[in-house]
Amino acid sequence: MKIKFLPLSVLFCFLILATNTMAEEDIHTVLMRLESKSAQINSMESNFVQTKKLAMFDKPLILKGKIFLKKPGQFAWHQREPMRYSLVIKNNTVRQWDEETGKVQEVSVNDNPYFSAALKQMTEWFSGSYTALIKDYAVTVLKQNPLVLEFVPRQNSSSSGLVKKVEVTFREDERYIEEIYIKEINGDATRLKFTETKLNADIKPDAWEAKPHAD
Repeated sequence: MKIKFLPLSVLFCFLILATNTMAEEDIHTVLMRLESKSAQINSMESNFVQTKKLAMFDKPLILKGKIFLKKPGQFAWHQREPMRYSLVIKNNTVRQWDEETGKVQEVSVNDNPYFSAALKQMTEWFSGSYTALIKDYAVTVLKQNPLVLEFVPRQNSSSSGLVKKVEVTFREDERYIEEIYIKEINGDATRLKFTETKLNADIKPDAWEAKPHAD
């Protein structure tokens, strides 16, 4: 299954967590605190701006849209600029629509083990299941207020050949992510900012449809 506008690195930026300069128990305490706060969140919607700097180009690629999350296991990424694209994960099925073809593609997550693993970790990250990913990355606390964590893939992790590091900035209340920065091995870099985030708000049913969205 080909995802045209959602870079592979964005999937892997949601696979995180372990320890580096801090003791294991200290990092575990931080992650447990974050996980405890995220456990209070059942749904989320947020605008995003994704700035992708490609090593071979001078100008960055800027993508804009909205994401939705609803526990358990529902995730939607609706891009509106520069081209419309939708990716929806629901009931172990992935559906995507893109403006270029105007068609909806569907695939069962269970039919693709590699894609299944990537999506599982991605949805775990957005759902706040941080301790479940602790074996894959070495973590450093870069800043305490607001909390900024740096994640470096371990050699045996699936993203070690793709991602050099990931920096994650949390909101002041630590209930959700405010920004993700990904530095790739090939020199590319992605910055994903979330704005106007709504937690535990009612989500319209059409958010879970792979189709063009107005906002």
